[in-house]
Amino acid sequence: SSDEQNVFDSTDDEQDANDSDMDAFASSDEEEDVKETREVPKIPELASKKTKSKDKSSQLVKDQKTAVVYVGRIPHGFYEDEMKGYFGQFGTVKRLRLSRNKRTGRSKHYAYIEFEEPEVAEIVADTMNNYLLFGHILKVIQLSVSQVHPQLFDGANRKFKAIPWAKIAKQKNDNPTEEQESHRKQKAADRQKKKNKQLKKLNIDY
Repeated sequence: SSDEQNVFDSTDDEQDANDSDMDAFASSDEEEDVKETREVPKIPELASKKTKSKDKSSQLVKDQKTAVVYVGRIPHGFYEDEMKGYFGQFGTVKRLRLSRNKRTGRSKHYAYIEFEEPEVAEIVADTMNNYLLFGHILKVIQLSVSQVHPQLFDGANRKFKAIPWAKIAKQKNDNPTEEQESHRKQKAADRQKKKNKQLKKLNIDY
Protein backbone atom coordinates (compact mmCIF):
# COMPACT_ATOMS: atom_id res chain seq x y z
CA SER A 1 0.00 0.00 0.00
CA SER A 2 1.07 3.66 -0.31
CA ASP A 3 1.51 3.84 3.48
CA GLU A 4 4.28 1.23 3.19
CA GLN A 5 6.13 3.07 0.40
CA ASN A 6 9.74 3.95 1.17
CA VAL A 7 9.76 7.71 1.49
CA PHE A 8 13.37 8.28 2.46
CA ASP A 9 15.07 7.97 -0.95
CA SER A 10 12.93 10.49 -2.85
CA THR A 11 14.19 13.88 -4.02
CA ASP A 12 13.09 17.13 -2.39
CA ASP A 13 10.68 17.81 -5.27
CA GLU A 14 9.29 14.28 -5.08
CA GLN A 15 8.68 14.60 -1.36
CA ASP A 16 5.79 17.02 -1.94
CA ALA A 17 4.10 14.35 -4.07
CA ASN A 18 4.69 11.80 -1.31
CA ASP A 19 3.13 13.85 1.49
CA SER A 20 0.35 11.30 1.85
CA ASP A 21 2.97 8.66 2.66
CA MET A 22 4.14 10.74 5.62
CA ASP A 23 0.66 11.03 7.17
CA ALA A 24 1.27 7.94 9.30
CA PHE A 25 4.05 9.80 11.09
CA ALA A 26 2.81 13.41 10.83
CA SER A 27 0.58 15.46 13.07
CA SER A 28 -2.89 16.47 11.90
CA ASP A 29 -2.53 20.00 13.35
CA GLU A 30 -3.46 22.29 10.44
CA GLU A 31 -3.84 25.55 12.36
CA GLU A 32 -0.41 25.91 13.90
CA ASP A 33 1.31 29.24 14.43
CA VAL A 34 4.81 28.94 12.94
CA LYS A 35 6.19 31.47 15.42
CA GLU A 36 5.23 29.53 18.55
CA THR A 37 8.04 27.41 19.98
CA ARG A 38 8.63 25.15 22.97
CA GLU A 39 11.30 24.92 25.64
CA VAL A 40 13.96 22.30 24.99
CA PRO A 41 13.63 19.45 27.53
CA LYS A 42 16.31 17.04 28.68
CA ILE A 43 16.77 13.84 26.75
CA PRO A 44 15.73 10.52 28.39
CA GLU A 45 18.19 7.99 29.76
CA LEU A 46 20.16 6.58 26.86
CA ALA A 47 19.20 3.16 25.58
CA SER A 48 21.81 0.46 25.96
CA LYS A 49 23.65 -0.29 22.73
CA LYS A 50 22.58 -3.59 21.22
CA THR A 51 25.12 -6.27 20.43
CA LYS A 52 25.40 -6.87 16.70
CA SER A 53 26.97 -9.60 14.65
CA LYS A 54 30.61 -9.07 13.68
CA ASP A 55 30.15 -10.86 10.38
CA LYS A 56 29.83 -8.13 7.72
CA SER A 57 30.94 -10.17 4.74
CA SER A 58 27.40 -10.47 3.36
CA GLN A 59 26.30 -6.96 4.25
CA LEU A 60 25.77 -4.74 1.23
CA VAL A 61 27.12 -1.21 1.29
CA LYS A 62 23.67 0.20 0.54
CA ASP A 63 22.34 -1.40 3.73
CA GLN A 64 25.04 0.04 5.95
CA LYS A 65 23.73 2.50 8.51
CA THR A 66 24.59 6.18 8.28
CA ALA A 67 24.79 9.07 10.74
CA VAL A 68 21.37 10.25 9.55
CA VAL A 69 18.06 9.73 11.34
CA TYR A 70 14.50 10.36 10.22
CA VAL A 71 12.27 11.92 12.88
CA GLY A 72 8.51 11.76 12.39
CA ARG A 73 5.44 12.95 14.33
CA ILE A 74 7.28 16.07 15.49
CA PRO A 75 5.04 18.13 17.82
CA HIS A 76 3.78 21.62 17.05
CA GLY A 77 6.21 24.31 18.20
CA PHE A 78 9.24 22.00 18.06
CA TYR A 79 11.17 23.54 15.19
CA GLU A 80 14.78 23.84 13.95
CA ASP A 81 16.30 25.61 16.96
CA GLU A 82 14.45 23.45 19.46
CA MET A 83 15.34 20.24 17.62
CA LYS A 84 19.01 21.18 17.33
CA GLY A 85 19.13 22.04 21.03
CA TYR A 86 17.39 18.82 22.01
CA PHE A 87 19.15 16.30 19.77
CA GLY A 88 22.46 18.13 20.26
CA GLN A 89 22.45 16.63 23.76
CA PHE A 90 23.23 13.27 22.13
CA GLY A 91 26.10 14.61 20.02
CA THR A 92 27.06 17.27 17.50
CA VAL A 93 24.35 17.91 14.91
CA LYS A 94 25.99 18.51 11.51
CA ARG A 95 22.86 19.13 9.45
CA LEU A 96 19.16 19.36 10.20
CA ARG A 97 16.27 19.86 7.79
CA LEU A 98 12.71 20.21 9.04
CA SER A 99 10.30 19.71 6.15
CA ARG A 100 8.02 22.72 5.72
CA ASN A 101 5.19 23.66 3.40
CA LYS A 102 6.76 25.80 0.67
CA ARG A 103 3.78 28.15 0.51
CA THR A 104 2.75 28.58 4.16
CA GLY A 105 5.99 27.66 5.93
CA ARG A 106 4.15 25.36 8.30
CA SER A 107 5.97 22.32 9.59
CA LYS A 108 5.12 19.00 7.95
CA HIS A 109 6.08 17.36 11.26
CA TYR A 110 9.03 15.30 10.02
CA ALA A 111 12.74 16.04 9.72
CA TYR A 112 16.16 14.59 8.91
CA ILE A 113 19.13 14.99 11.24
CA GLU A 114 22.76 14.14 10.53
CA PHE A 115 25.23 13.53 13.35
CA GLU A 116 29.02 13.19 13.14
CA GLU A 117 29.04 9.43 13.77
CA PRO A 118 26.67 6.56 12.87
CA GLU A 119 26.99 5.28 16.43
CA VAL A 120 25.36 8.47 17.72
CA ALA A 121 22.51 8.13 15.22
CA GLU A 122 22.01 4.53 16.37
CA ILE A 123 21.75 5.62 20.02
CA VAL A 124 19.29 8.38 19.06
CA ALA A 125 17.09 5.91 17.16
CA ASP A 126 17.21 3.32 19.97
CA THR A 127 16.45 5.93 22.64
CA MET A 128 13.93 8.20 20.96
CA ASN A 129 11.85 5.87 18.77
CA ASN A 130 8.31 5.66 20.24
CA TYR A 131 9.28 8.26 22.87
CA LEU A 132 6.46 10.52 24.07
CA LEU A 133 7.38 14.18 23.57
CA PHE A 134 4.83 16.97 24.14
CA GLY A 135 1.96 14.55 23.57
CA HIS A 136 3.40 13.08 20.36
CA ILE A 137 4.95 9.62 20.05
CA LEU A 138 8.06 10.18 17.95
CA LYS A 139 9.09 7.87 15.13
CA VAL A 140 12.88 7.85 14.85
CA ILE A 141 14.69 5.66 12.34
CA GLN A 142 18.39 5.41 11.52
CA LEU A 143 18.73 5.52 7.73
CA SER A 144 20.89 3.30 5.55
CA VAL A 145 23.10 4.49 2.69
CA SER A 146 20.41 3.68 0.10
CA GLN A 147 17.88 5.82 1.98
CA VAL A 148 19.99 8.99 2.07
CA HIS A 149 19.45 10.83 -1.20
CA PRO A 150 22.10 13.40 -2.28
CA GLN A 151 19.49 16.18 -2.11
CA LEU A 152 18.05 15.09 1.23
CA PHE A 153 19.62 18.03 3.07
CA ASP A 154 19.01 20.74 0.47
CA GLY A 155 18.03 23.81 2.46
CA ALA A 156 19.34 22.40 5.76
CA ASN A 157 20.59 24.62 8.61
CA ARG A 158 18.71 27.65 7.28
CA LYS A 159 16.73 29.96 9.51
CA PHE A 160 13.12 29.87 8.41
CA LYS A 161 11.60 33.18 7.40
CA ALA A 162 7.85 33.40 6.87
CA ILE A 163 6.76 34.78 3.50
CA PRO A 164 4.02 37.45 3.86
CA TRP A 165 1.76 36.03 1.15
CA ALA A 166 -1.25 38.12 2.24
CA LYS A 167 0.75 41.34 2.03
CA ILE A 168 2.12 40.39 -1.39
CA ALA A 169 -1.38 39.58 -2.68
CA LYS A 170 -2.72 42.90 -1.36
CA GLN A 171 0.04 44.82 -3.11
CA LYS A 172 -0.79 43.09 -6.39
CA ASN A 173 -4.48 43.90 -6.00
CA ASP A 174 -3.77 47.52 -5.08
CA ASN A 175 -1.42 48.01 -8.03
CA PRO A 176 -2.77 45.97 -10.98
CA THR A 177 -1.00 45.96 -14.33
CA GLU A 178 -2.71 47.27 -17.48
CA GLU A 179 -3.31 43.70 -18.60
CA GLN A 180 -4.89 42.77 -15.26
CA GLU A 181 -7.09 45.87 -15.29
CA SER A 182 -8.22 45.16 -18.86
CA HIS A 183 -9.03 41.57 -17.93
CA ARG A 184 -11.02 42.74 -14.91
CA LYS A 185 -13.09 45.16 -16.99
CA GLN A 186 -13.77 42.50 -19.61
CA LYS A 187 -15.01 40.05 -16.97
CA ALA A 188 -17.27 42.74 -15.49
CA ALA A 189 -18.71 43.53 -18.94
CA ASP A 190 -19.35 39.82 -19.62
CA ARG A 191 -21.15 39.43 -16.30
CA GLN A 192 -23.34 42.45 -17.02
CA LYS A 193 -24.18 41.17 -20.51
CA LYS A 194 -25.21 37.80 -19.09
CA LYS A 195 -27.34 39.48 -16.45
CA ASN A 196 -29.11 41.64 -19.07
CA LYS A 197 -30.02 38.54 -21.11
CA GLN A 198 -31.54 36.89 -18.06
CA LEU A 199 -33.58 40.02 -17.26
CA LYS A 200 -34.78 40.27 -20.86
CA LYS A 201 -36.13 36.70 -20.68
CA LEU A 202 -38.16 37.77 -17.66
CA ASN A 203 -39.50 40.81 -19.60
CA ILE A 204 -37.73 43.17 -17.22
CA ASP A 205 -36.31 46.37 -18.68
CA TYR A 206 -32.91 47.23 -17.26
